[in-house]
Amino acid sequence: MDGHTMAMENVQTYESEGVITQWESDRVGISHHAIPALKWPAMTMNFRLPPEIAANSLPAGTPVAFSFVKTDTAYQLLTLTPLKR
Repeated sequence: MDGHTMAMENVQTYESEGVITQWESDRVGISHHAIPALKWPAMTMNFRLPPEIAANSLPAGTPVAFSFVKTDTAYQLLTLTPLKR
């Protein structure tokens, strides 16, 4: 097992729900609920978009469930799923 794979196994994944506020080619703005595991209150922030998510843009106002990890330089989305409301 290489170092990169081992490092990813130890990375904490976080989950929340929120609403898309903006969509750009490489990042998305999400107004999300509080994330107790990070001691974050509800807020709006930008997340990096991996190419497989960026290819399926969602309009502002779309409610979503999402998961992400903290990288050395940003918060990287892993999943982004529109919610039916």
